[in-house]
Amino acid sequence: MLTFSCLGVLTAYWLFFSYAFKQGQAIEYEGPCLWGAYRIAHGLNPYPLESLSQSPYAVLIYPPFYFYLASLFLHGEPSYLMPRLISMVASLATAGFYYAFLRSLNLSRLASGSGSCLLMSFMAIWLWSAKGRVDALSVALSCLGLFFYGAACKNNKPGSLILSAAGLMLATMTKQPSALFVPALALDLLCRRKFKNMLLFCGSYLLFLGSSIAAMQIITQGGFVAHMRFASHMPFEWRYLFERLALMASDIPKFLLAGIAAVVLLLKSKLRLGREDNLRLALLMLLTTIPVTFYTAGTAYSNVNHFLVTLLPLPLLIASALDSGRKKPDENSNPPILFAFLTGATLILSSLIIVFLGFAQFGQGPQGKVLSLSKPVNVEEFKTLVKGKPVLCEDAGYNILYGAVAEPVDITTFIQVLGLDGPQAADMLKKVKERRYAAIVINHKEMDGTRSARQWSPSITDAISENYSLLGQMNGNCEAQDVFIPKSSPALTK
Repeated sequence: MLTFSCLGVLTAYWLFFSYAFKQGQAIEYEGPCLWGAYRIAHGLNPYPLESLSQSPYAVLIYPPFYFYLASLFLHGEPSYLMPRLISMVASLATAGFYYAFLRSLNLSRLASGSGSCLLMSFMAIWLWSAKGRVDALSVALSCLGLFFYGAACKNNKPGSLILSAAGLMLATMTKQPSALFVPALALDLLCRRKFKNMLLFCGSYLLFLGSSIAAMQIITQGGFVAHMRFASHMPFEWRYLFERLALMASDIPKFLLAGIAAVVLLLKSKLRLGREDNLRLALLMLLTTIPVTFYTAGTAYSNVNHFLVTLLPLPLLIASALDSGRKKPDENSNPPILFAFLTGATLILSSLIIVFLGFAQFGQGPQGKVLSLSKPVNVEEFKTLVKGKPVLCEDAGYNILYGAVAEPVDITTFIQVLGLDGPQAADMLKKVKERRYAAIVINHKEMDGTRSARQWSPSITDAISENYSLLGQMNGNCEAQDVFIPKSSPALTK
């Protein structure tokens, strides 16, 4: 069962990886990450303080570790290839690090392999495994930090706690939610009565993190913290949270199995080989991650990747319950019959679901999913049209791929914090009316009114219709984007 499930999961990842290698445009909101990495590669400040309030507007809401890593490979022709490759390697490393983490908690090879396979079959883990974004790397580094923590507890080596703190610091400096594991591990050490180890772990983490933040503040001339704080004012709505949870329907079997696993561990009369430690650790990780991740998932333009850190404790529960029948570490796994059957069924079902989704999303022909465009705009002609000129668009990658001076970078953060008619939007509206943009590239659903969550105010879309003419369509974030140019533009007569 496990071998079949692993082959299924690998097939789904191969389909997505193959698709990502072929796509020259952004798959989904990769633009801001490419923009940040490109600026670092060319010696520019990725967090310019003035960009929050002055044109061209830009906000970068993630810490810089991924950007610095990706910048090492962006000195030639700019593309999404190398940033995506980093995510692919990180995703494969996640499977290995998580397996090693489970093994460090005295779980058998069968239980650890099952847990790792189930983790990689989560839709959120899979769908962000090949995107040129921060998500996959932050998960991999989090798993690395967890592995060192498990090794420290197993071998009673405090030095491994320093490595765990370093791994989690790098994960935090890649994407902030990884920091939520730190209080969970600190509380676990407290429950183990390892007070000195807790102080060593927390002190190391705070020292590493504080030093990194201070260094970035100096390098960015105060811009780093300003950009991080800018994104902290996003409003929460319950309906958005429920919509994001509904998107994870394919993972319901794993959620149910994790709940059953927790009950199995709780009802065991004699928990052996530290299973009570594993249960406590998993519950603490859930306790510290759920409130924050559920809040961020309840913002208007979130996605299921906001749940990534909350998924990591679930396979730990399942693997621990699967191994609950073992009396000695060197014994073979002897799981409860019913739970073993449920785990095997969930493994097979999860692999079949993810393979089906893989073929449905990325297996349609040699180019994968093909975007249907009405009157496609020639990419080279568009590049000539906008190079070095101001452009209004949603895809920040146009800054890099076409040499445009595009704004805003990360529009969803701007409108969540300041609203559709904030001061930045008012300034952009003025420039639209004055026809100061060489081109405007805007989601087709925004213009025809079918988009569920608007990113542009009606005043801006009305001004576009009055002052700009439709040139055609092009790809952006894997959606059809309408390309407009000023009505007085010579390109209209060609």
